[in-house]
Formats: sequence, structure tokens, C-alpha cells
Amino acid sequence: NAVVSASGNVEAWQNDNILRADKITFDRNTNVAAASGHVVMVQPDGQVLFSDYAELTEGLRDGVLRGMRALLAENGRLVANGARRTDGKINELSRAVYTTCNLCAADPTRPPLWQIRARAAVQDGENKKIEYRDAVVDFMGVPVAYFPYIWHTDPSVRRASGFLVPDFGSSKHLGGFLRAPYFWAIDEQSDATITPTLSTQNFLNVSTEYRRRFNDGTLTVNGGVGIDRKEPQAAVFATGRFAYDDTWRYGFEI
Repeated sequence: NAVVSASGNVEAWQNDNILRADKITFDRNTNVAAASGHVVMVQPDGQVLFSDYAELTEGLRDGVLRGMRALLAENGRLVANGARRTDGKINELSRAVYTTCNLCAADPTRPPLWQIRARAAVQDGENKKIEYRDAVVDFMGVPVAYFPYIWHTDPSVRRASGFLVPDFGSSKHLGGFLRAPYFWAIDEQSDATITPTLSTQNFLNVSTEYRRRFNDGTLTVNGGVGIDRKEPQAAVFATGRFAYDDTWRYGFEI
């Protein structure tokens, strides 16, 4: 009936996609490969997917996975009840959980230090980001924040523009304040961190740190503008360090 079955530590591969499982059944009529038992999928980019059961088509690029677990870069861990994979780039996940924390060795059932739980998620391999809908952020197993929609870059991305962790509190000169830094990856050699600060006493202040690396040195510029004692204020600090040769160095401070 044009059905091929293999069992016992099976490995199949096509177009740099590798599939391992206890049993794999391939239907030549529909080009569907069904894998069960300790399913492992190794992607061309090095990402590893684990599943209890998977049905794959299109050269092992598309398919449906049950009980999916993904091991990402930088210790990223993504778990979902089910997943639908499209074109080898998009994973649509249901009941997803993401964290970069290791589980407790003594008690793996304990929740990690932090995690994101979502009703639905999309892992976009082409645009290198993970999106969540109806997401809850847990800290030590306790829900601390809810987001109807939130996304972050894939952990394989080394540098990407986006908001960093906000900071809030109170001080003598600012009163209550909230800082929301934004990181701007300008190019491969330079970046900037722009940090607006909202406070009860001085309203809005904005500080910026610009960094650039040259073949022979580095440049750093720190600047800020704001209102202090009801008057506009500004400041700039710049530092450059360069190597003339193996012996001589030069630089400046402003």
C-alpha cells in the first residue's frame, strides 16, 4: 500500500532537516511522515525540537506536533501542548511557556525563576521573534503581569532594537519616577540606548548613550536634556580611545 515503516532508533533526513524517533511511518501516496516515541527534530539553523508525536510533510518542513519542546539559543526553552509548523519557519503554538532558566535539579516540578505563559504564541523564524497572546509573566511561580499581546526577539539574535527592562522607584530630587530605556542597534559597529525618565517633580528627562567601535578604537558619547528647577538643562560627556600603533595610544575627553 506504498507505506514504509521503520522502528527502533530511526533517523531520517532531507534538505538538512533531521528527524529521529522510535518509529517513523512514511506514506508515499500523501508524502506524510508520522513519527512517534522520543521524537527529535534538528533544524538547519541548529534549533532542536522535541515532541511526543509528529506528522510532517514537505521535506520535513511542515507539520503538526503534539507536546512540543524546543531548545533554543542562549538556554532558551519553549514548551507547548501543540504546534503547527509552516514552511519550516513559523511555529504556531497553543498553551506555550517560555523561559531561559534551568529547572531545579533537586525538584524539576518547581517553577523556574521566571517564565512567560500564553494561550497562543507564534515563533517566527524568518523575522526572529516570538509573539504571545493572552500572556502572563510569572516570577517564582507567582503571576506578576498580564499582557494581551507581547513579543521579544528570538534568543539567537545577538543584537536587536527594542525596549529593555523598565525601572521605577523614588528619590529625593525626582520624586516618583519611571525609566523605560530603548536600545537601538544602529549597525554592526554602533548602537545607542535612549532612556526617557518620567518623574513627579521634574516631569520628563531624556538621556542617551551612544557607542561606536572603530578598527583602531572606541567612541562613547553620553548626553541628556531635561528640566531642573523649572529651567531647561543639558549635558554632554564624550570619550574616545584609539590606538596609533602597537606602542602609542591617543584619545580625548569632553
